[in-house]
Amino acid sequence: MILLVESAEYMGKYTLLCTFNNGERRKVDLTPLLKYPAFEELKDESEFERYGVDGTVFWA
Repeated sequence: MILLVESAEYMGKYTLLCTFNNGERRKVDLTPLLKYPAFEELKDESEFERYGVDGTVFWA
């Protein structure tokens, strides 16, 4: 089974509560991603909060 994100709720401090298509809910701390240049603008928490869900979590 391929796991997909069905929904995500922002919990603060770069952490999302993700619900997966197998029914599991997990807190996911994405802080480690912020050290990479591709995620630089997401260090601004107001930008981080502008995520979307489409089988995965994305930022436009």
